[in-house]
Amino acid sequence: MNIKIKNINQSKLDLSNYGLKEIPEEVFELKNLRKLILRNNKIKNIPAKIEKLNRLETLDLSGNNISLFYAKICSLKNLKILNLNNNQLKNTPLQLINLKKLRSIHLSNNKFKQIPSNVFSLHNLRELDLSNNQIEIIDSQIENLHSLRKLWLNNLKINNFPIESISNLTSLNALYCYSKRNEDDLNLDKYFKVLSMIKGNAIKKLNSLIPNNKTNENILNKIHMDNKIREIKKIFVTYAWSDEEFNTKIISFVDFLRKKGFDATLDRKKSQESVAINFNRMMIDGIANSDKVIVVLNKKYKERAEKFLGGVDTEFQIIFEDKKANPNKYIFVSFGDEDLKDISPTAIGGTEILNLKKDQDDNNFNVLFSKIKEEQIIKFSNVHDKEVEVSRVDIEPFKL
Repeated sequence: MNIKIKNINQSKLDLSNYGLKEIPEEVFELKNLRKLILRNNKIKNIPAKIEKLNRLETLDLSGNNISLFYAKICSLKNLKILNLNNNQLKNTPLQLINLKKLRSIHLSNNKFKQIPSNVFSLHNLRELDLSNNQIEIIDSQIENLHSLRKLWLNNLKINNFPIESISNLTSLNALYCYSKRNEDDLNLDKYFKVLSMIKGNAIKKLNSLIPNNKTNENILNKIHMDNKIREIKKIFVTYAWSDEEFNTKIISFVDFLRKKGFDATLDRKKSQESVAINFNRMMIDGIANSDKVIVVLNKKYKERAEKFLGGVDTEFQIIFEDKKANPNKYIFVSFGDEDLKDISPTAIGGTEILNLKKDQDDNNFNVLFSKIKEEQIIKFSNVHDKEVEVSRVDIEPFKL
């Protein structure tokens, strides 16, 4: 479809309700565009040319048929408002964390089953809309969004409402939890059940639910501990395909982690769960949507990472960049049968590589588990409020 550009220097363009199946080519020539509204069309794909609109501050793609959150959107470094309501999205790309200036993101009426973990890295976010998705758990990481002012959680299936974490959002002035579900629905968390019966702002009610005495605090701590038990760590294990013995050992390692209570997966598990799978997409999603990524190093992995070969090259570049912002997310390990200098890519020089064979023999994998759960093995005492006093020896007054 051809559109008439009134002014090549215009800063706003509204093409809502045009029945568009794609973004017109003319749009990408508007280098000064700051606000682009494409609401209620039939757009499925976002071309890479979107990155040419590098001054864009507002992008509204709500009410389209977008099923894939294109990473090129994340190259719009000046973006402040992103509206993707009423689409077919299931996840967000790892590169979402590059949108440092993002103030508002709307993801309601999509197909999310969990809150994308990279959303919690958007520290300047002021508005977050997650309504009308299949989300059941709100990760306690939500308290990382210190600047959040408005939060929409309408019509979710919450079974672990993290009241403490949300009450730590000191800038929050509007919380929307209205739910059409029956108040007797036992699957809803008790706190969310109360909040969900309120249409509109639930902040005052939230404050009234926060325990103000020791008895309530003990009850809340028990609920909080129960919820923590349900928050199973998601682990994505990545590696370079090698000989059959090594590949079999990888599968055994993933199964071992699952038996230890971690939701571990790898490419071969995901591929057998899908009829047709895009391996690059799967790899990016696996990294982005996991709490921890375990990278199993060997000579083959180093070779492919340093010679830019195959999927390992793409994966390693993503890991290398994201590791700068999320250093604790990545655990580099070896099976202990090769020298470290032969398996460690130059780009991660100085990074700790855990020898799983030694950890197994010396610690029964305790070091590995401590890194996954981010719990210290040696628990030190808290620094006491009162500093120790040094005994002094009084000097006798001088007297002849």
